[in-house]
Formats: sequence, C-alpha cells, structure tokens
Amino acid sequence: MNEQVERQPLGVIDAISLGYRLVLRHWGIVLVPLLMDIFFWLGPQVTPWAAMRTLMAQSLPELRTALEQSLGLTQADLIDPPTGANVLTLLVRVPGSPSTLAATLGSLPAPPGWTQVVYSPESPWVVVGLMVALLFLGTPIAGLYLTLAARIIVLPEHRQHGLLSTWAWTTVHLFLLVLLALVAFIGVTVGISLLLLLGLFISQGVAVALLGVSMFILSWLMVVALVLFYFAPASIVLHRANVFQALMRSAVIVARNLWSSLGLIAVTFIISEGFALIWLRLFSSTAGAALSLVGNAYLTTGLTLAALLFFQDRYYFWYQAMAKALD
Repeated sequence: MNEQVERQPLGVIDAISLGYRLVLRHWGIVLVPLLMDIFFWLGPQVTPWAAMRTLMAQSLPELRTALEQSLGLTQADLIDPPTGANVLTLLVRVPGSPSTLAATLGSLPAPPGWTQVVYSPESPWVVVGLMVALLFLGTPIAGLYLTLAARIIVLPEHRQHGLLSTWAWTTVHLFLLVLLALVAFIGVTVGISLLLLLGLFISQGVAVALLGVSMFILSWLMVVALVLFYFAPASIVLHRANVFQALMRSAVIVARNLWSSLGLIAVTFIISEGFALIWLRLFSSTAGAALSLVGNAYLTTGLTLAALLFFQDRYYFWYQAMAKALD
C-alpha cells in the first residue's frame, strides 16, 4: 500500500508548525499584509460616524430607539464617537484576504506628529456604497495573497496554470463569493426590516423584541456559515473550484473533521486577536509599531498557510475514501 495513504491526516499543530516554516522560506508573501497595514496606518481614514448621526436623526422615533438598543449607541454618543473604525479596512474583509492588524483593531494609532486625513461622509448611502465598492476592490488583493500562498503549497510539477491565470481565476470566483454573500445579506436584511415594521404596527416593545431575536438568530447563522465555508477560498485557489463547488467541499471537509476544523479556527482566532492586543501596546514608538506590523504579518501569514495545508491534506484523505468507496 502507498505510504501516503497509510500516514495519518495532518493535525492542527502540525499544520501550523509547517505553515510557519514555509513562511521563513518564502518570506515575500508577508509583504502583502505588511503593505496593507502600512497603508491603513499612514494613509487616509474613512469613518462612518457622521453617516450614523444622519441615520439616527432621520429615523422615526420608534425605529431610532430600536437602532440605539441594537447598536448600543445613542445620538449623544455619536457627537463624540468612539475611535477604532476605518471603513477602508473592508479592503481586507473579503474571504481569503490577508489578516492585517488594522482590520483586527479597526484602526492604528498614527505616529507622533503625523497628520492623518480623516473623511466622514454624512450620507448613509455614500457609506453603504463605499463599503460595497471596497469589498469588491479587495478581491484582487485577496486573490493575489491566496495565489502566492497556494504557489508555496502546491508542488511545481502540479502547477498546471500560471501565476496570472490562477490569480485571475481566484479573483473572479472570490468576487462571485462576495456577491453571493451580499445577496444573502440583503435578503436577510429586507426580511428583518419587514419584520420590524410589522412589529411597529403592534407596539414599540414588540418591534424591539423582534429585532433582538432576529439579530440573535442572524448572528448564529453567520457563525455557522463562517465555520462551514471557512475553507471555500482554499478550494477556489488550490482546486480551481467554482463558488458552489468550493462551498460544498468546504462544508464536507468541516463536517467530516469537525473538531479538528474547529480547533484550527479557534487557534487562528486566538492567535490573531490575542497578539493584536500585544502589538497595540508596542505602538507607542515608531520602532515598536514597525515590529508590530512585521510580527503580525508573519503570524497571520503562517496561519493562512496552515489553513491551506490542513484543507489540502484533509481533502486528499476524503478523496481517497470516496475513490475506494466507488471501487
């Protein structure tokens, strides 16, 4: 029997360890999250607070109360809004995007004496349009990052397609994945809005209760979807799968390897979120900020490679089991 078939599937720790070793040998991929973080750190920022004030002011009193309770912010809070929101970080919110420090924290403290350009549009429609545009503009960045990562994972003799071809395929199908997610989000939002209006015809208390229950259910559905389809970008770039194939393969691998998949996702989240707080403490100096940006780029890139390795390995074992079952 082939030695590869007899070996055990790659474990979570093994995948992460191998991912970090590969980063050290192919450090160029780290430049993608690093350059994005530098842009978010030193470049312009767009905040949504003025648009939220406009939305609050133009809303019906009952709807305004429901929004305040669901968001945890009032109009008075928005006069002196909290920090940590840069809409431009949506450029790296696309599935498969590099996990930057700014995207995790919301924004990064500007260097001492640095004048940062901040734009806060007052129209909610401008903010919504910009958010959608940024998601689609971020797909080439995510596609490039995943393509560079996949070139490290896949052996040279198995690279049937060139770098540009793989980048184009990955970008187009990530674009379709984002479009599918937006359509689903809009459908759910319209449904919740209709439910909220129906509740307002009864009473304000009923409307608030319906909104709370709807948001709770929606939050859990989003968590389930994020877990089941966690490896969809990996399938797109590694297997040149279309969107629906990628979603199906990701769901199958997660379902067949539920606990190890949850372990990988949990470790990825803990490392990313935990170290983000450590990096933030170093931002008091320029040298500390540089160390934070480089360190975060290295850590998160290793986790990206670990996810690709884990999925590729578990998919191989599933494929072998399917082939045996068909014999």
